[in-house]
Amino acid sequence: MQEEGKETYFDADEIEDLLDSFEESDDYTLYDEVLSLGMRLHPNHQGLQIKQCKLLVYQEQYRKALKLIDSLNQEGDPEIDLLRLECLCALGKFAEARIYTEQLIDSECEYLEDIFEYIAPVLGELGMHEEALEYIHLGQAHFPDNIVLKEELCFNLESTGEIRKAIKICNELIDNNPYSFEDWTTLGRLYSMQGDYEKAIEAFDFALTCDDTDGEVKILKAYCLFMNENYQKALEVYSELLGIPDYTYRVKPLMAEAYLRLDNYEEAYRLLQDTLQHTREYEEPATYINYLLCCAKTNRLEEEQNTLEKALKLFPDHINLLYLKALYYTEKGLEKEAIETLQYILDHIQPDEVYINSLADTNFQLANIYLKKGEIKQALKNYLRVIEHFPSYPMAHLKAAICYLKLGDTQQFMEHITQCTDQEIIDFEGDYIPADSESNKSPLIELIKDYISKNKKDKTN
Repeated sequence: MQEEGKETYFDADEIEDLLDSFEESDDYTLYDEVLSLGMRLHPNHQGLQIKQCKLLVYQEQYRKALKLIDSLNQEGDPEIDLLRLECLCALGKFAEARIYTEQLIDSECEYLEDIFEYIAPVLGELGMHEEALEYIHLGQAHFPDNIVLKEELCFNLESTGEIRKAIKICNELIDNNPYSFEDWTTLGRLYSMQGDYEKAIEAFDFALTCDDTDGEVKILKAYCLFMNENYQKALEVYSELLGIPDYTYRVKPLMAEAYLRLDNYEEAYRLLQDTLQHTREYEEPATYINYLLCCAKTNRLEEEQNTLEKALKLFPDHINLLYLKALYYTEKGLEKEAIETLQYILDHIQPDEVYINSLADTNFQLANIYLKKGEIKQALKNYLRVIEHFPSYPMAHLKAAICYLKLGDTQQFMEHITQCTDQEIIDFEGDYIPADSESNKSPLIELIKDYISKNKKDKTN
């Protein structure tokens, strides 16, 4: 009738049946259209008005929804009360929601347990974790054995970082239902969050006993195996997901990382090359960085350069990629270009916690270049920046000591040389130490080399 341009009529119950079927099938393609038709035909029908409220809440038009709810003036209807409380919470009116809940408690309404089960997750999804916890505890005071509230308590504790308490609650849930796939999965995730990978793996194994087809749990288990340095076993778990459309190219970069830890660069190269050739979904900096490492380790130098250029076009301000570019310039003897690239990182890139180590690497590499060029003061400035944020950065104190020695400051030389480890002094080869301009050899540097060669453990000598 729509296609023929004719007026369509359904009675209110038929409209409700249609809307219910959309909700059950989770297909809302025609939901708005059918509801609009129903409201035109039956504007005062309470069931359709409640559906209209639900739609407004779904569209996050909470003020309109609350206004419509108030106009209905219907008491004792569970759907209306649930929607009212959700709107109040979403609008930041938790105090009003709490008062209304207390009124429902006083009236001894029959659906009070449903109220707590519904609103506690809503508060959690809104990020109102303190209010959610308050609501959970209020609900548990009336329904101490309610599983939904206990599950919400577990998620709430996880969201607020109280992992140990969350684990305790999760174990109680498992005691109540030892065959719960969801609870075992949650327990594994919680253990992994606190770095207890052995217990996490055990929990994921129990989860997979309940349902051995869940790819997400397998990925989590493989991750824990990887973090536990069991790379071969991680590869076996990842391999189970190869050939499954939603997982094949998702796990290949993860498998490549495991192969890198096993020094199997050829296999890692094959996996990453296949991933980058067949999908752009995992075209990420980490994928390119690992691929570049594989190219370098397998002597694919031209491909390494081309890949680096491609990666920098996609991620022009990524610290690690820019750092690799600077290293490439350094290896080619292009010191000016290397310094410009490293200085660009320091001047323009604001690293987050993930890349803070790269900032130290950048300063250290820049200092090495300045030291090799004989620009001692500039080199020292960068070494001290490294030490300021990373006092135990390998070789930083040793290189700073050399700079001070070149500048004739023996007091600062001693200050830094005594903070070097024995192994650093043993490993030092002096590749970045420039000769003095007046001669091919520096007496001070020769003194250092003599000191190093004798490997004296008494660093005050």
